[in-house]
Amino acid sequence: MIWWPDGRSVFQRGGFRSAQSANRIGRVGIDVMKKLFSTTDVDPRHRFDYWHSVACDNLVGHTSTPECRQTFNAELRAGTLAATRLVLFENLPMDVSRTTKHVAHSQSDDLFICRQAAGLLALEQDGRQLVLGVGDVTLLDPNLPYAARFSAASKLLVVKVTRGALEARVGRIRDLTANALKPTKPENRWMSSILAMLPNVSGRLTVTAEENRQQPGSRSSRNLPTGCLRLIEIADFFVVVVAIARAFSN
Repeated sequence: MIWWPDGRSVFQRGGFRSAQSANRIGRVGIDVMKKLFSTTDVDPRHRFDYWHSVACDNLVGHTSTPECRQTFNAELRAGTLAATRLVLFENLPMDVSRTTKHVAHSQSDDLFICRQAAGLLALEQDGRQLVLGVGDVTLLDPNLPYAARFSAASKLLVVKVTRGALEARVGRIRDLTANALKPTKPENRWMSSILAMLPNVSGRLTVTAEENRQQPGSRSSRNLPTGCLRLIEIADFFVVVVAIARAFSN
């Protein structure tokens, strides 16, 4: 049975903050990322169907149902940082589910590091249930079924990291998924801040595979800003992932 938090106690409580007051991803960061889709460009009768198609193409196949199809609005942006792919989407309330059928039809080589930038997101995966508030982070495995409910004015950043590389560093992934990392602990706050920064530098690190293999002291890397060198060194943001693993173990 799918678990959902009580709407009045979670989504409408005084702790729920608007996107304008709670969002930690600045307008500059949003504008840097490429807009792939916005419902404002589509006839209201077709908005949700088009949105769902674009979301499936850029994340994974899933089923979704809006709270109100007639008034649904959403925007999806994408970007890259070296070899890391970023997806940022804003949307009105909707329910999402990735079922065993979806998983069997399309396996993913990625894992999703998710940071809630505005609104609330209720998630369930592998028997674990959580609610992400602003600044909270979790790890989601698209090769396991999951269900989600987005609140109004929700904004979510998804950082897609390579499954094999992550598993090689932190071991068993399944125990780490669907756990809410709150920015109340220093390591979680640092991790959330790093993730929030990514849209602002999206597209500024477009290196070739050959350049990415070179050591930081090489000629091509010396031509890059210091901040870029540091981001190349962490490539798929393994430092962030290790912070996740350490936070779970505490």
